[in-house]
Amino acid sequence: MKKIERYIFFRLWGPFLFGLVGTTLIIALDPLQKALEYYFNNQVDGFVVWSWFINSIPKDMLFIFPTSSMLAGLLVFSQLSRDSELVAIQAGGIGLISILKPVFLFGILVLLSVFYIQDKVIPPALKIRTDLFRTKIRQYEEPKIRNDVVMRLSSDRLLFIGEIDLLTKELRKIVVKEYLPLQRWIVSSNAVLQKNSQWKLTAPMISIWPGANQERVINQLSEDILYDLDLQERDLENYEEKRSQEMSYREILDLIDYHQERAVISTLPLQVDFYNKLAFPFAVLLFSVLGALMGISSHRGGGFVGFGISLVFSFLYFFVMGLAMPIGKNGFLHPFIAGWTQNILFLAVCIFTFWRVWKR
Repeated sequence: MKKIERYIFFRLWGPFLFGLVGTTLIIALDPLQKALEYYFNNQVDGFVVWSWFINSIPKDMLFIFPTSSMLAGLLVFSQLSRDSELVAIQAGGIGLISILKPVFLFGILVLLSVFYIQDKVIPPALKIRTDLFRTKIRQYEEPKIRNDVVMRLSSDRLLFIGEIDLLTKELRKIVVKEYLPLQRWIVSSNAVLQKNSQWKLTAPMISIWPGANQERVINQLSEDILYDLDLQERDLENYEEKRSQEMSYREILDLIDYHQERAVISTLPLQVDFYNKLAFPFAVLLFSVLGALMGISSHRGGGFVGFGISLVFSFLYFFVMGLAMPIGKNGFLHPFIAGWTQNILFLAVCIFTFWRVWKR
């Protein structure tokens, strides 16, 4: 890396960290207020409150990275333009692409940091935060019920579940439909896991259709029976409602594979969430380059103006993302397009801005 490139690269980190830390402190005021209420009003242990507060920060802090990246590029290159340093650099035979090299390096490093935070920091932090709230702060475990679930147990068996109690791991209002060798329905009010994939069905009613033009045979059993549902406790965890922030990339892909194998629940929402989660870190690179290009093309405005511009572009980014994701989850856009729409749009803006600066 040339000396001038190192100079620009290291200058980018100051405004970036200033924007990141400063905005994080502002965002942290809300969880801080709640933490103080838990400590003084609810008499919760100080260490528990502190742990809850610390683990509340990463999920909100993540969305500040693009804004801070744009702020860094905008402020640094505006200052270089204002001080005529850019003119001197270009007069020395250094072209626009070489000037932007340290911005690309800066953006890639921050991008990798966001990848790591999304995958390795936020999911466990949210789990700790949720567990602390349920067990130490609120001290009440809310019922976790999933209603109206359909599972494909095999090619010739379907399972309908009225309620899954994700805390007690019980199934309620279940219907098993078997198609081979005879069509048979097994209806039970309750099912409890015994061992492996064996479930105890409470006094089930069994309906059998022997064949065409033959009457249905109904047997109401008074005793419980053991039945292999090909369903284990870990399978029920796949039906717990989680946001994409609470899962790593691998966990989302595993969940998509699981439901595609069962082939009864649409995986479109999960696919959109995965592509969106994958796309978000690249926003940092786009915002860094766009901020630098805007700084080159205009040297007017100081820190407050730069911060305001960064906020406006961040709002536009999340606004487009908020429109594209529901459209994709409802099947009107391919999941990849729905997850990457905002990045594609901002890439086009970067290319257009680069062309204007290049032609200037």
